[in-house]
Amino acid sequence: MRTDPEERTLVKLPSGEAILRTFKRLVIGLLAVGLAHSEALPGSAATTLPDIRGIYIVAQKGWLDDGQLAQAIAVPGVDGILVYVLWSVLTSAKAPPKTYNWTVLDQMVQLAVSNGKKFEVGIVTGRDTPAWVFDAPPQGLGAAGQTFGYVQLGKPGAGCLRVQLALPWDNNYIAAYADLLQQLSTHLKAQSWYNSMTMLRLTGINTYTEELRLPAEPPGTGAAAQSCLSGNLQAWEQVGYTQGLVATGWRQMLTASQRAFPDKTFNLALITDNGFPAFLPNGTPGLLAGRGGATGLARHCYEFSPDHGTAIPRAAGDTIERAGRPRTARHYHDSAGATKRNTAGLTDE
Repeated sequence: MRTDPEERTLVKLPSGEAILRTFKRLVIGLLAVGLAHSEALPGSAATTLPDIRGIYIVAQKGWLDDGQLAQAIAVPGVDGILVYVLWSVLTSAKAPPKTYNWTVLDQMVQLAVSNGKKFEVGIVTGRDTPAWVFDAPPQGLGAAGQTFGYVQLGKPGAGCLRVQLALPWDNNYIAAYADLLQQLSTHLKAQSWYNSMTMLRLTGINTYTEELRLPAEPPGTGAAAQSCLSGNLQAWEQVGYTQGLVATGWRQMLTASQRAFPDKTFNLALITDNGFPAFLPNGTPGLLAGRGGATGLARHCYEFSPDHGTAIPRAAGDTIERAGRPRTARHYHDSAGATKRNTAGLTDE
């Protein structure tokens, strides 16, 4: 039950189980709708994809700066790196719109290529969307946004953060994201690095990391976290959130990814519990009562291949056959802040 702030009457909400089923349908729908759409794109069929197999290590700026990345990539058995970079690191708040400095990304890619390794790229959007995406024209692109509460549940000492996110269905935001991907593709080709790239990690709908997720209101998270997150559903209501709008935005982002990288395999990391705000298709908000928040999250990778236009769930022990090459895939988990990275669902054990 909740009290409607305007009507001041009690409104009975759907059960937590019903909302959970709706959330799962939304995630599956987001995966499927873009994939079906991508089949109509020129060049989406009969595409020869690079060999993505191997062990990839996560490359972040801090590990590049302190030399750990260079040491890790030289370890025998390492096949490639995930170039994990924040959108805001590639530009600055005062830079002209759609202007990029690729120095950090270049250093990571160069490290991989010079060592004969593969690489994939994942650019984190979410709270790291550049300020000029939101700024009013002509200084910026005028994308619509909203501010939400966020806390890293399960991380000791994590505090409440206020994050500004672009609305994933906003046309100005989608255009900025599409331009980012196209410029990235053009830059990699100009540096003769494009052929060493195996995968693109799909982002665009992020909050704090590269996972596919939007701010929600998970219950049972403790008083401090609950206070931080308690206004998120109302914030989404204010901007007209619907599952259909999110699906439309996601379809357009997938189209942009396909056009910029038509011959690459796509993957993504997603949150399977409380990963999206709990809205039913009719726009009714609610909480996932008793779901226990976002600790112990199961994060599953999916592979997107233009040659067959389907999403392949990466489950434990599954043997995946693509282009005649069987691969054993595993899923991985976050638990209490400890992450076991397993890029593209390939075992790192």
